[in-house]
Amino acid sequence: MFQSAADVYTYLSSFINLERKLEPIEYRLDRMHYLRKLFGYPDEAVRTIHVTGSKGKGSTATLLASILTASGYKTGLFTSPHVLNFTERIAINKLPVTNDILLPCAEEIYHRIPPGKPLPVPEFEYPTFFELLTILAFLCYKRAGCQYAVIEVGLGGRLDTTNVICPELAIITSIELEHTEILGSTVDKIAYEKAGIIKSLIPVISAVSDPVARSVIYTKAYNSVSPFYNLDSIVSEYHTSETPEGISVTWRDSVGNHTAQSSLHGIVQIRNIMTAWYAGNLLQISPDAILQGIRSTTMRARFEIIPGEPTIILDGAHTEVSILNTVETYQKLFPEPCVLLFGTAQDKHSFAMLKTLYPITELAVITRPGTFKQSEPERILEEAHALNMQAELIADTEAAVIHAHALAKARKLPLLICGSFYLCADALKTLA
Repeated sequence: MFQSAADVYTYLSSFINLERKLEPIEYRLDRMHYLRKLFGYPDEAVRTIHVTGSKGKGSTATLLASILTASGYKTGLFTSPHVLNFTERIAINKLPVTNDILLPCAEEIYHRIPPGKPLPVPEFEYPTFFELLTILAFLCYKRAGCQYAVIEVGLGGRLDTTNVICPELAIITSIELEHTEILGSTVDKIAYEKAGIIKSLIPVISAVSDPVARSVIYTKAYNSVSPFYNLDSIVSEYHTSETPEGISVTWRDSVGNHTAQSSLHGIVQIRNIMTAWYAGNLLQISPDAILQGIRSTTMRARFEIIPGEPTIILDGAHTEVSILNTVETYQKLFPEPCVLLFGTAQDKHSFAMLKTLYPITELAVITRPGTFKQSEPERILEEAHALNMQAELIADTEAAVIHAHALAKARKLPLLICGSFYLCADALKTLA
């Protein structure tokens, strides 16, 4: 039936995809519980760790999966979004799932849920793209014989599709205002949604620094009789250094000093690295395996530096806070300004992001963030001009990538591509 991963993606994409467009569908878990039962509870065949947060959840999940792999466990990693191929979302031992695992699992789903077939539970609604993708991941990990799977939350936590698992450990990385139209307009409301992954008696690691959000999470852990580990209470001090090759973090706790090296970049990775370290400790992973796992972790489009003429920096950052981290990292590593290729979805705070990017930008090319997200590049160009930023508009993404690359090469400046993971993906495809 399915001949390739592309065929599977086409099938999954025939269902509602909330990543691309908000639809009038209620966020709840009964559809997912029905799917789990229909396919024999495949998530129960593997030990799981659940990771949520406003920022850092993907990096922390990837770091922890790498640690588990380094310790000898066959480890699944479920993350989103993907950059080039959706199989990146269903990784096994740090590699995208292969067809010999993927295709039979996808066919198992297809035979029970062909396109256009609603679920009887709850009220003959259609499953979503992400619900079927999550079940597909569980089936793949079971079929592959994974011993662990690190599961990243898609959106929020309490009502996220992934919140049907019973993990051995829950991790909450950060809390900030995001997806406010769904999760709530205040930090405490968003924290409540994130804290929804906490299960009774299951340990929780929190890297949340906001005191209001941290209080909400602690209260949920306390009421759930869940052991609570707060990163800021564990770590007494830390120091970092960064080069184009990666970041080094040294910190102190009650045991002593620890140092970890990583090829990842950015100040945001500091807390992610330390969180992954303590998660590995709780899972009784050896210190050597933890350090090896951290050291060998790689991620696409997370301040990814691609050497060449010009040097290309890919960063899927698409919020004010993440863009600020991007700029801080850039200023540490590059003395000169950049040519900026920028595109972001229309629901993002583009003016604030451009204002943050202004000090490091010599000129900017404004474009669309790929084909999936609605965007207003004309408005963004006006915002850039309002900031006195030298900028031009090329709406066609492929043409914009080629033009920005040529400008950076001619001016001998780095090319920074940010604002959307979809834009980063299109850039990689265009420049391949």
